[in-house]
Amino acid sequence: MTEKSLSVLVEEAKARVAAMSPAERDAMWQAQRESWVRGEMAMGETATLMPPMTTNMVKPLDLSMLLRSAFLTGRGLKEGDKLSDADHAAWTGYDPSPLRVFQRIEAALQSRAADPWQPVAPEGWFLYSAANEHTRIIYNGDKHEPLPHAEGPWRVAFQRLPHGGRLTDARGRTFREAWDNACAAVASETA
Repeated sequence: MTEKSLSVLVEEAKARVAAMSPAERDAMWQAQRESWVRGEMAMGETATLMPPMTTNMVKPLDLSMLLRSAFLTGRGLKEGDKLSDADHAAWTGYDPSPLRVFQRIEAALQSRAADPWQPVAPEGWFLYSAANEHTRIIYNGDKHEPLPHAEGPWRVAFQRLPHGGRLTDARGRTFREAWDNACAAVASETA
């Protein structure tokens, strides 16, 4: 068998699909759906053999390992199988970066790594409550009505340690904004 360029193979495949009857085309799509389901089931079987995750931290090579696993599964291989020259050439030539899904995942991982913000209560204070109060509940009719808040729906409240006392709170459009605003309110109160 001689090697053909990918564009020639694509054009031949398009011509074969165009020449199919509607029944043949439906059968082809059904076979592809079944193949997809078998692949998902195979991936599910391998996932059950893995030990349960002990952390939800994303490791630097997780995306690469996921891509490699998908590539191997797509070629009918398992981890540890010896790659043929064709498999090796296909793997080293594979570039997922133009795919939108790859770009979304990469952007999410980069934004998470770039902003490792963790909410920390101000010294001498504890978190009394944090809530998204975007609706109020009317108990007679048991219905929710939207409440527009000029400062945002999120509310964070702190209380002093060790004896409590009056709450110091603030609102924001996001949880982080409300947290930062409440911390600023605590700082202005204690200054």
